[in-house]
Amino acid sequence: MLSWSDRKDIRAAVADNVGVPTDVAERLAVDEEWMVWNAAARNSACTAAFLDRLAGVDAEKFRAAAANPSASPELISSACRSAARQVVRAGIENPSCPPRELAAVTEQILADRAAGRHLPPAVLGNLRTVARNPAAGAGLLARLAVDLDDDTARNAVENPSCAPRVVLAAVEADRPKVRAAAASSMHCPPESLSKLAVDPHSYVRRNAARNRRTPVASLPLLAADTQDWVIRRTVVARRDCPAGVLSALAGDADHRIRTGVAGNSATPPAALLRLAADPNSTTRLAARRNPATPPAGKAAAGLLAG
Repeated sequence: MLSWSDRKDIRAAVADNVGVPTDVAERLAVDEEWMVWNAAARNSACTAAFLDRLAGVDAEKFRAAAANPSASPELISSACRSAARQVVRAGIENPSCPPRELAAVTEQILADRAAGRHLPPAVLGNLRTVARNPAAGAGLLARLAVDLDDDTARNAVENPSCAPRVVLAAVEADRPKVRAAAASSMHCPPESLSKLAVDPHSYVRRNAARNRRTPVASLPLLAADTQDWVIRRTVVARRDCPAGVLSALAGDADHRIRTGVAGNSATPPAALLRLAADPNSTTRLAARRNPATPPAGKAAAGLLAG
């Protein structure tokens, strides 16, 4: 029988475990197998001092160490200033990245773009990466939220560190991707989400349907959306979906909607009884597994003995 140290897949699983002791993580970070040491080098159980030493071994280990949230600010800063693009990406993706480094990377990209210099897609991708990083700070995110690149602006607005005033401005943006980002933000006011719930673009409405801050009063409108079944399916999965909406959609022509209703513990018992005998097997199973389904419905489905 093999011990855990003889099997690379098990060593990799241990290396990836957030609860692994520091001494074990650091031992695995010098393993011969890439899948093992790469996972261990990114595990926050490693100390900053160890990661500093590991980064000096070679470029691949530098990249892995720079991606670790436990890395020292000096190591992450060094990665952000590296000539190697993948190392830079590791640094700017790190949630512990110093804000000044994220700002410096952004300024360089914006300056090069303004000067008309050719920027490879990977470099432009760095701008989107910075916009996703919560360490970027409200000031930098406010600038990126109005960037001409839709994906950069979207990432900035979706960022949990984005200021509420910036999210509110994004609600009125003339770019659907930016409005969709506002609709997904927990900083978006309920009254703005009500407006986004009737946006002409379906992916904006989808995000509004998912957002827990969207007022219950807007859910019947979203549940009546005939252009996008995903929106209706999202609404009926919400625990705050009105009972009347759930009862009505228990008879929806689309079995995917009925299945969503059948799995919601807020669905009225009478509707669950009907769904337990639904023609679609997936819908019946969802109703049978729902703890709110009355015993009669489960008995009818053959779930109860005797």
